[in-house]
Amino acid sequence: MREKNKTKAQLLTEVAALRQQVAELQAAASVHQRQDRAGEDGARCEQAETNDAGERALLPDPSETVVVLNAEQRRIEAALRESEERLRLVMQMAPVLLYDLDVKSGTFSGNDGNRQLFKLEPPSGFGSDWWQTQIHPEDRAATLASLQAALASGEQFWTGEYRSSRGDGSYAYVMNRAHFVRDAAGDLIRLVGAAIDISQRKQTELALQESEARYRMLFENANDAFAVVNLDRTVANINRAMEKLLGWSREELIGQDYYRALTPAGIALSEERGRRLQAGEKIPSIFEHEFLRKDGSTVLIEGRIRFIRDQAGTPIGFQGIYRDISERKLAEQKLQAERDFARQIMATMGQGLVVVGADSTMEYLNPAVTRMLGYQPEDVIGKSATSFIVPEDESRLLQIRGRLWRGETLTYEMGVRHANGQYLPALITATPRWHEGKITGTIQTISDLTERKQAQEQLEKAREFCLRSRETTNSARK
Repeated sequence: MREKNKTKAQLLTEVAALRQQVAELQAAASVHQRQDRAGEDGARCEQAETNDAGERALLPDPSETVVVLNAEQRRIEAALRESEERLRLVMQMAPVLLYDLDVKSGTFSGNDGNRQLFKLEPPSGFGSDWWQTQIHPEDRAATLASLQAALASGEQFWTGEYRSSRGDGSYAYVMNRAHFVRDAAGDLIRLVGAAIDISQRKQTELALQESEARYRMLFENANDAFAVVNLDRTVANINRAMEKLLGWSREELIGQDYYRALTPAGIALSEERGRRLQAGEKIPSIFEHEFLRKDGSTVLIEGRIRFIRDQAGTPIGFQGIYRDISERKLAEQKLQAERDFARQIMATMGQGLVVVGADSTMEYLNPAVTRMLGYQPEDVIGKSATSFIVPEDESRLLQIRGRLWRGETLTYEMGVRHANGQYLPALITATPRWHEGKITGTIQTISDLTERKQAQEQLEKAREFCLRSRETTNSARK
């Protein structure tokens, strides 16, 4: 198991060392054999033979050592073959293109990455020229220039990203990392590296870049003013609309305290909202306050705040969206003044006035109606106008209503129920109420005809009395 963790280079080194030891021991055994065969004269030779015999007795048997070393060599070579097989399998199965370029011959060797990753069938004996043709035309010059610059600078590694063709005609985004192998003179002899398909990552990056570009375009061209502010209140960015709103340029505001553009009232409101947020209170995201322009004037704005958070969800700043509502406020004030004036007129007019909605419910009545019919507003608002009409006039009222909804203005008499239950004659003038080109109800003025009816009855009685008196006088003369 220990050999399995060794690198191929380590195993090759061990094999070479063992082979050297085997050669040395074999040479030593040959020397001993020649000495055994050689004869020596005299006592000196006998003594030498005696000493030699003693030394041989102390040394291990060379043949046994050779056997042991051969066994160790075979074991290491087997481990080396196993390691090389694992490396071969990894190179074939890994989702990466591994390559080794022999600079002298210009040929590539490596795994099957071209087929696995790019569905390509490289030509036999292909080299760097074929690789260059696979680079997208728009990326080729920059990629080769980057590679040549790294070679010229003497760097050890080069990394490049480019588009490389696939077998189906499309292109994959590739990250290629190469190691320059040089000889003792520093000349390049090999280029060893790996290329991986980074299309998915690149597509994600491009999508993010497009999203950021769209955001920047919206940010810069929005009609509303935008400001990005850090938690320490320093302004990080503003758009053109914010520059126009405040009169300060982007360069003048970025890095400055956000409070520089607020009036004292605006600062007080901002701090109050901050305290309420820190207390955990939910506050409206839309608010109104004043900005301070560069020229010292103020502008009333409507603001909306959104926190900017990091990946952990912790707030790191906020984005403010602001809209100048000065003109809108003036228009609202003008409209409110007109409404108040109209209400004053309706409240002081002698005639009764009611507003009836599209569903025939009462929406408003002026004080004259209260005096005329004895109702308080809460007794009438929300109830059907038909319930205050003499029952025998209801069918005629439906006909009148149909004409009103066709846009006519009508004047008619109708009996109206008093709060005491009695009915009194009324003269009603009704006109359609329009909104955005549609009829949404009617506005009606009501006059009490009781006194007029009584006067007409008295006049009619007087006429009858005169006629009878005249007839009586004429009869007496005859």
